[in-house]
Amino acid sequence: MHIHNTLALTDSVNLYAFDAGGKGQLGIELSFQQNERGNPERVDIDLS
Repeated sequence: MHIHNTLALTDSVNLYAFDAGGKGQLGIELSFQQNERGNPERVDIDLS
């Protein structure tokens, strides 16, 4: 198993995920026939 991902939390408390995330494991929905994203995506999560 080969797992590599990165999460970044900004000063304004936004969470960003970096990885292919082809199975939605980063909380990022991919469109039909899309198996990766090249740019970081903000993950909506309640951190309170």
